[in-house]
Amino acid sequence: MRKIVVTAALAAVLAATPSFAAEKTADMEVTLNVLNNCTLTTPAVLDFGTVTDVTTATASGAATVNCTIGTPYTLALGMGDFESGGTRRMANAGATAFVPYNILLNGSAGNTVAVGTGLDVPQLLAGTLQPTGPVAAGSYSDLVVVSLTY
Repeated sequence: MRKIVVTAALAAVLAATPSFAAEKTADMEVTLNVLNNCTLTTPAVLDFGTVTDVTTATASGAATVNCTIGTPYTLALGMGDFESGGTRRMANAGATAFVPYNILLNGSAGNTVAVGTGLDVPQLLAGTLQPTGPVAAGSYSDLVVVSLTY
């Protein structure tokens, strides 16, 4: 009997709860603005190594570009600190001796123009020495700026 009373009381409470007879809706716009963006990583050193014959030395590496999908970009290599007459040159510590060299970017002496994919894209760097005569023993270096414009 007690069960019936509790069940009846619960049914009465539920019956007294108002029922929802109408519903209203509204649209809400969701937005996002993605800006063009690129990242560039380069090898710390493009190393020709330690050699006795500068006519055969080569160096290779890769820069990596990652740009937002659809972002046009240009990757360019500067001529270096010791450029002379359009030729890149590495210099010894006193900048009294030089070794001419070249760097190809993706197999070309020019810039790379491309469109971003949203993924890391390797940009191949290939260095060759171009000595014009005998080279004095010593350590040689140069600093080349790699520019990414987008």
